[in-house]
Amino acid sequence: MGTSNAYGGPKGSNPLVPSWLGGNAAPAAAQPGQAPVTPGANAGAAGAGPGVAAANAGGEAGPTASFTSAKSGFTRFVRSGGAAAGSLHKAASRYARTGGAQAATQRMGASRAAAGRFVSFFGAASGGGAGLTTALATFNLQGLLNSPVEDILSALIDHICPDGGTIDEGIARSAFVETIIALLDEGIDLDTLTEEQAMHAIGLFIAHSIEGRLCNDIGTKITFAADRVADIAAIQQELHDFIAGCVSDSLSQFEGQVAALTDVEIVGFVDQIYEDAFSILADVTNE
Repeated sequence: MGTSNAYGGPKGSNPLVPSWLGGNAAPAAAQPGQAPVTPGANAGAAGAGPGVAAANAGGEAGPTASFTSAKSGFTRFVRSGGAAAGSLHKAASRYARTGGAQAATQRMGASRAAAGRFVSFFGAASGGGAGLTTALATFNLQGLLNSPVEDILSALIDHICPDGGTIDEGIARSAFVETIIALLDEGIDLDTLTEEQAMHAIGLFIAHSIEGRLCNDIGTKITFAADRVADIAAIQQELHDFIAGCVSDSLSQFEGQVAALTDVEIVGFVDQIYEDAFSILADVTNE
């Protein structure tokens, strides 16, 4: 309605990790896994079954807190038309430090679950040989074998990012759409997908999902604060490049591993990438 106000992000009285996010965030691969050697610190709980995260592995949800300081810094960045990168860095750092990297990871909710399924597909597809056939079978999409890559990626959205109608699920779906647009622009070929290319795709999705979560929490007034419509594209590009760099750094420790990850390992992998990325964001400035 025309009289509605723009959503202003979480208030100071709201918990950092809303109860409606749900904790069991990351159903990953559908194939049975071997005994896990989890690369991440937040692997699935014993007895939880393949692909089910131990959402509260680090304790209860984070404390009630406010993103006021982060919002102020982000607004200064937006009003600069994307030129004040220092304000962006400070805002992202304050955001990630509010509650800590683990709480920030838990706030990712549906994106963590979607990232697990994303890793499952792209990891299998990069396995060589019949990799794409295996990846498609994960979601019962074998009929798409030999289909154009855009048809395969488009068909995956409802399997990787089911639409439940919540803001959280919307962030995951938006991140997936942004990712497949970028991959198609880059000319991705799923038939010859390498592990390096799979890691790149995973990094894109995780970066876009963090970007969406951060904007929803502290940057909801981006279109109102920008002086010119032309500035919005520059602002979004600067934000994406910054977050993508942090995610790339967090992914670098897992080179050469993604194709061999088991179900439970995928859960730990996803949580570790998010947590490490938020830790890098938190440490980007000492201010």
